[in-house]
Amino acid sequence: MKPRILLVEDEAALARGIRMNLDDEGYEVSIAGDGREALSMASREAFDLIILDVMLPEKDGVAVCRELRAKGARMPILFLTALNDVQDRVAGIKAGGDDYLAKPFAMEELSARIAAQLRRVNWGAAPKTGGGELVRAGAALVDFAAFRLTRGGETRDLGVKEAGLLRLLMAHPGKTLPRELILAQVWGDDIHVVPRTVDNFISALRRSIEPDPAAPRHIISVRGVGYRWED
Repeated sequence: MKPRILLVEDEAALARGIRMNLDDEGYEVSIAGDGREALSMASREAFDLIILDVMLPEKDGVAVCRELRAKGARMPILFLTALNDVQDRVAGIKAGGDDYLAKPFAMEELSARIAAQLRRVNWGAAPKTGGGELVRAGAALVDFAAFRLTRGGETRDLGVKEAGLLRLLMAHPGKTLPRELILAQVWGDDIHVVPRTVDNFISALRRSIEPDPAAPRHIISVRGVGYRWED
């Protein structure tokens, strides 16, 4: 089956051009012209990836991404935007985005990023711990197959990057993993992600799994290098 992509772009000519190129590459592309339409389509149909413009009518792309993640959507989301400063990229990533491409862009780069995100979905969806198995991670129980974390009777969804980062650390107990290695394994070819991104995700994971996030016992910082998992 062809991978299904939802393209959310209010510039009609640009949307048609992108769809034409992606159709030629073997993708099945649907177009939404604003944020509300995107949310409606994503609730009715299954997509393998979403390409999401930030500056949209009705509801902006960051809000759309945040709402999709809150509803449990786990497909990769790739932002397209004319805004390209660090704060914009951070806002998109914090909302649950997986990649960020600034306009204007080359179709070759967009195609490469789409392919990389779809590859990582397969990597993230096949945890070595086994489907449906609950794994103890500090004060929490994690179901990597369902991308869920439970602590104190409360359950929340894990993002693909969160799950990938936690699984990577837990797969190498006692071993210090450099930030650069973590970026390569979890974020892959995303050139816009910086080492500080790892720190932000680590802070979020600590709040979820550490008995005392201010004095972590499981995700240990190694100054100037990276992080280590301790059982």
